[in-house]
Amino acid sequence: MLSRKVRGKGRGLWEEPGNFNSHLSALTWTAQLVLFDYACFQEQDDEDQIPVFLAKICKKFFQQLAETPFGHILQWRLYLFKVGKAAIAKHQARWSLDGQTVEYRGVELQMSQISDLVASEYQRVHALLYDELLFQAKDLTPMESWRLKDDLDLEDFGGSWLSHPSNAEFLEGAELALFRRIQGNAELRAMFLTKAKDGSMILCPKAMDIYESNAQEFLKPLLVLCHIPGGPPLRASELLSAMWCNNARQR
Repeated sequence: MLSRKVRGKGRGLWEEPGNFNSHLSALTWTAQLVLFDYACFQEQDDEDQIPVFLAKICKKFFQQLAETPFGHILQWRLYLFKVGKAAIAKHQARWSLDGQTVEYRGVELQMSQISDLVASEYQRVHALLYDELLFQAKDLTPMESWRLKDDLDLEDFGGSWLSHPSNAEFLEGAELALFRRIQGNAELRAMFLTKAKDGSMILCPKAMDIYESNAQEFLKPLLVLCHIPGGPPLRASELLSAMWCNNARQR
């Protein structure tokens, strides 16, 4: 039953490999807890024997070569991991025979329209950034990529071009730049600042929600500009794995 969709769109159809695999993972995790609890109960008089008992019982019942229900589940998980990586996307772009028109989910785009699309998205991004997100501020230091430095060998957690010493002069005071803009403009003060119950001034939650909404709208056309003009469009795995700062993995 876990292999079929039981609710929502596509009810009754087969689950995608990745989604079905999550059900199998839940079963194996639960079984591991049950086995561990059983091992602790069996060897409660000698805790040092718990790892030995676990190794023995897992070898017999809980490994890929075992002819047991969970042996088969573990085999299926390996198969599905492999299939999931090679699975074809549900929504595919279709090209015309002459290679000049692409159709995706009912939208048709001709290659001659690419330059118009890029220009349109750039104008939209520019307007959202300067009018809505930067509040038309004219005293901010312009950010130009050729002036900024980055070091991909930087190992610090959270390290990025923002922490590069050569960019310090461009970023000085940047963390409070928009707040100073709000404080210096009566219209923005009325929109973004409100009184708390204790009489102190705080940022208005509704105004911040609208600002966050504009930030998300800004990211949508920005993704198009990252995806198309630089050359052949990136695959999903390449686009979604792009990193601008170090996290648990280094860039």
